[in-house]
Amino acid sequence: MKEDRRISRTKRMLHEALLGLILEKGFESVTVQDIIDRANIGRSTFYAHFYDKHALLQYGFSYLQEHLSEQQQPYLRRSQHPNEKPRFSFSLPMFQHAHEHHKLYQALVGKQSGVVVQLQMKELFASLVRAEMLTFCQQDISSPFPMEVVEQFVVHSFTGLLTWWLDQSMPYSAEEMDHMFQAVTLPGMMAVLYDCTDNASTS
Repeated sequence: MKEDRRISRTKRMLHEALLGLILEKGFESVTVQDIIDRANIGRSTFYAHFYDKHALLQYGFSYLQEHLSEQQQPYLRRSQHPNEKPRFSFSLPMFQHAHEHHKLYQALVGKQSGVVVQLQMKELFASLVRAEMLTFCQQDISSPFPMEVVEQFVVHSFTGLLTWWLDQSMPYSAEEMDHMFQAVTLPGMMAVLYDCTDNASTS
């Protein structure tokens, strides 16, 4: 069942208030009172929807993950075409979304976000990268490289580059950032693919 518009609007207002406060004082310093004061919403209304500020934060991540996964799907389908050159399909949609919503991403990956927010953001990235891994190398193929290692390498590389880009006020376009990320990261990824393919052919 689709969520009532008024409920969706209330949740969105609370989440926007949280993001603004994260930018100002950091997630750890934000209180529920701060959030409801900023959103001009009653305490009982807040607790009708969220257990605490962490639940509100998780709501925002779930919404963001759903949106980014939808954006990723067309690129994933194209990457499976035999004539398509290997590439990370999550990168361009992510840079484009960050460019359009840079204040949101500054709150999520910037210096003020805090450890809790950064860990959840990296887990969101990891879920997108995991989808890529399934197109790069089938699960039943043995590889000398644990996929968790490859996943974390890509996640931390992308997170670091995205954070730098935002901190520098986005001096390059989303398309340029995607191109540079692909050029720097894909060679290592292709080495892993080669090992997967080699193992498959010799097994």
